[in-house]
Amino acid sequence: MRPSAHDIAMRYCFGDYELATERYELRLNSIVLHVEPLVFDLILFLCRHAGRILSRDEIIAGVWQGRTVSEATIDGCIRFAGVQRIGLPNFYWTHLMDAAAKGQLGRLDAGKALSRILEIRPNFSACLELRKWNACLPDLDHIMEGLRKAGWDEKSR
Repeated sequence: MRPSAHDIAMRYCFGDYELATERYELRLNSIVLHVEPLVFDLILFLCRHAGRILSRDEIIAGVWQGRTVSEATIDGCIRFAGVQRIGLPNFYWTHLMDAAAKGQLGRLDAGKALSRILEIRPNFSACLELRKWNACLPDLDHIMEGLRKAGWDEKSR
């Protein structure tokens, strides 16, 4: 998914990151990060659809555009673009999903991700936010269960 004509001079800023389509660069605090082309395409696709919960099928169609691709490739790109490598430190969804996953797994560091959400968005309501972005009910229930296991108390919000 190379930048199209309408993206020639597009820049997407999130936290300390800048995605510059005309240079095909991702920068963190003005430092260029080495990002594989498919990871760049994934981040660009997510920026173009900011504020939406995207299904895996939508991401595959948008980034890989019908090409056959292994699950390992998809998972690797998603991991690289997420918490493990790039981090997206000021994007609360990263921390929301991190807390929910760690809560479901019973990991002790789940609370750290919850704290980070509240630093970024002090009045955050997980249930309202997930419903706003049309999370389907089974996903909503699963995410909320993980957040509760991580120590989230939605009633106090």
